[in-house]
Amino acid sequence: MKMLRKIILIACSQFLFCINIICGQKFELINLGHCQPSIINSEGFSALKEKFLGKRMVILGEQEHGVGTGYESWSHFIKLLHEELGFNVIALENCFFSVDQMNQAYSQGASAQIFRKALYWPQANSVELNPLLDYLDTQREQQKKVYVEGFDSRVSAQRLYFQRLDSIITHSGIKFYESALHGTYLLRLARALKREYRDSILDTEANSFLSQTDTIIRQLKTAKASPRDIQLFKNLEGFVKNSWNINHIAEFPLQRYHEREKQMFDNLVWLLEVQYPNEKFIILTHNAHGAKNLVELEGHIPDNYGKHALTIGDLLHKRYGEKCLHIATTYYEGNFCRDDYIPISIPEPNANSLESKLFKQGVNYAYIDLTSLRNTDFYMFHNNFNRYAVGEDEIKAKFGRIYDGVIFIKTAKSATRRTQKKDSREWLLYEKLPQWAVAEYKQLKLDTAYEIRDNINPYYLEGDFNGDKKQDIAIFIVQKSTQKPGILIIHANSQEFFIAGAGKDIVGGGDDYSWLDVWKIYPELALKRGQTESLSLKGEGLFVENYNMFNAVIYWTGKDYKIWYSFKALPN
Repeated sequence: MKMLRKIILIACSQFLFCINIICGQKFELINLGHCQPSIINSEGFSALKEKFLGKRMVILGEQEHGVGTGYESWSHFIKLLHEELGFNVIALENCFFSVDQMNQAYSQGASAQIFRKALYWPQANSVELNPLLDYLDTQREQQKKVYVEGFDSRVSAQRLYFQRLDSIITHSGIKFYESALHGTYLLRLARALKREYRDSILDTEANSFLSQTDTIIRQLKTAKASPRDIQLFKNLEGFVKNSWNINHIAEFPLQRYHEREKQMFDNLVWLLEVQYPNEKFIILTHNAHGAKNLVELEGHIPDNYGKHALTIGDLLHKRYGEKCLHIATTYYEGNFCRDDYIPISIPEPNANSLESKLFKQGVNYAYIDLTSLRNTDFYMFHNNFNRYAVGEDEIKAKFGRIYDGVIFIKTAKSATRRTQKKDSREWLLYEKLPQWAVAEYKQLKLDTAYEIRDNINPYYLEGDFNGDKKQDIAIFIVQKSTQKPGILIIHANSQEFFIAGAGKDIVGGGDDYSWLDVWKIYPELALKRGQTESLSLKGEGLFVENYNMFNAVIYWTGKDYKIWYSFKALPN
């Protein structure tokens, strides 16, 4: 009898299909071999096609953002869905604005590696993402090309997002109730982008900002502005509502993401119905975001999750029904990582869980169809690194109603950092700077005494500060020895540099610029103070402000930089 059971188990791990039983119910398993590209079961993937027929979108969930094996699995599924079934829009749980910026560069010939600049950590620098990016490059010239979009309302490229919104307001002729409101609106926008969840605001101030944003959206629609420009402002509404917890539902930390979920859903609907109305989508996100029917987890998760349909998966299911396929990913063993790429072991799952049963059968990589288990309670997702999705370790629920299928990978491998930089955050800050500025910064050996920081948003500004028709750069820095912040200005093509603050008081404002709350380019060529004082500028200035004390402009005299105080409002 034992020998017969062993033979059956071996057969199940080798056959393309096998029928398993959990809690007395049968379910279908499709063997995919191993997750490594060289030994996947191509026949198994071919057999998967019928699962995706008639679907407009497929959600591929990941159990945690730091599993490199999950990225490799994505590349296998994307290749199948694109080449065999015509899915050609990849929607990422990354910044709606930033991914579009990279998409433009990609469409103009840049390598797909450019998308790394728009991704969150640890995806942004993971070696295991290369198969997917390499595949995008091979499909660039194909008749059915692949498009890449982001749908997250959170903003990763704050400086560019601010500049883009400011440009839309300026060039679309947006009218405010009072001219002074333009400056106030931009000031509040800069602060929200800089601080996000750390920001605080009075209800009256928040409502005023949202009212002004709504007015801008209406005016843009009347002016028949670009649909994407309109969506950028709608995304802004979701961003600040999430940041400020505008509806006061955050009785505990996770509930405030309700506004984020709603805006991610709204961005996806815009992509599906406006930008790509005739295309099929692959949506890459966390298992938690892709779940539907959260009422099935009643008693295990906060009531507001189910009550408010607090996931994009739930909202997509309610809007598109069976046109959307919800797939999760789960593991039995291995490790994952956070932003620091340090591997963290996955605890052993519950002995009665789906993961443990598949492990005992010798399954390495498989797709499990959960549709036959919609009325069956069973254990799944018992790794505590996934408690964001389900709230706790020990849950028995009708997971067949929450997901249509699950990808099982026996061994998870932590994401591997693509470079060996000591500080990944520092590496990213250098990556986003213009390359000429990085070269000058290092050639002048400024990196020995100073460190670039992103404590202020944006952390660098470009402008013609000295009036020579070339784009100079101002960078937010701190002096390493004292940790005093300040501003570094480098003139293009000259190796001239100047420092305000960061241990030096050569411009004004003291040697410590920790007072700096917001800054932007001052484009005017003249300064005025009162009725009698005025000053002509040789180039663009730097507008700097402390919310509670003063604002000023740092400007070029022809020899050095000075600071001009006592502006009363942010310039329009």
